[in-house]
Amino acid sequence: MVYSPIFYQGDVAQEIHSAVIASNRTSTRKLLRLEDDIKYQRVLTSISGELAWQEYKEQIREADIPGLAAVNNWKMGDRLLTPARLMAFDNITLSQLLKTRYAADMAAGAVNIGSTPFENQATGHLVPRLGKSYEKLLYTSITAATKASIAASNVPTASQKAWAAAQTPFLFDGIVANLIKAGIENPDDTVKAVTSTTVTGSNVGAEYAKIYAQIDEEELEDGSVVIYSPLADMKTITAANQLKEFKDTFQVIGTGKDMTVTYNNVPVEFVPTPARFAGYGGETGDFVHGTDLTSDLTSFKLDKVNAMSEDLFFKLVATACTTTLDTYKKVLYL
Repeated sequence: MVYSPIFYQGDVAQEIHSAVIASNRTSTRKLLRLEDDIKYQRVLTSISGELAWQEYKEQIREADIPGLAAVNNWKMGDRLLTPARLMAFDNITLSQLLKTRYAADMAAGAVNIGSTPFENQATGHLVPRLGKSYEKLLYTSITAATKASIAASNVPTASQKAWAAAQTPFLFDGIVANLIKAGIENPDDTVKAVTSTTVTGSNVGAEYAKIYAQIDEEELEDGSVVIYSPLADMKTITAANQLKEFKDTFQVIGTGKDMTVTYNNVPVEFVPTPARFAGYGGETGDFVHGTDLTSDLTSFKLDKVNAMSEDLFFKLVATACTTTLDTYKKVLYL
């Protein structure tokens, strides 16, 4: 068997990295705000709160300023996005390929990104699966430093501490970890915590009511709130929706990837999250995914392990990170 390696980097590898990012429910339904082309770091600034109207004062003295400013509650906050470099890697031996139709040389010119049918089939199989596992990282990841700070702080709840302690450290903090650690970094930004229980068909309505009760009124009025729920809730809610008592609160339309669900008219989206959370969501929202599709740090390679080896390897290098804005307005059910 004759094998010609392929190696894409930077702009060309964007095709593959983009396909990975797009191969999951979070991307296709635009559930997170995508901050792209981050070469090293990017600062996101959020402004929230109100500037109050008050009685006109013709002469304002320096001593008046604290009292005039005290009626306002607006504030600014920064979040730093620093994508971590990560990779997916696997190998396949020549003896494995010899047992397939790829043993024969194949003509060049396969569609999309493959120079041979094997490469095309391999990437076609792996990309959507990488997309699913990449999506899970965006919600579940936590760094060793964040695990340690959560364990040492009195701000997180007992259930938040237990979740963090049970996780295996990774290269960046996912959405849930960011929601928890925000209150450690700034107590004024502490997430609204709702203690969880096992959600079943009999209590799903009552448990979602607890989340709904804590949703920020301004975000709810804007119509921008999304409830993010574990994938298992899709089955629970679908079954519960058959019962008359839930039909007025849960609305379920369609099936599978096209299913839309609302609770009291608030969209419910099912993602690989370990916890339910709610707040200003979607492609312009406060739950942020940072990456760089065009950087030279992004690369895809399918090649021999070394000049003397008959093993092949698959390697995709990419960058990723997440953050949350205005965390004090968000709800975390954990």
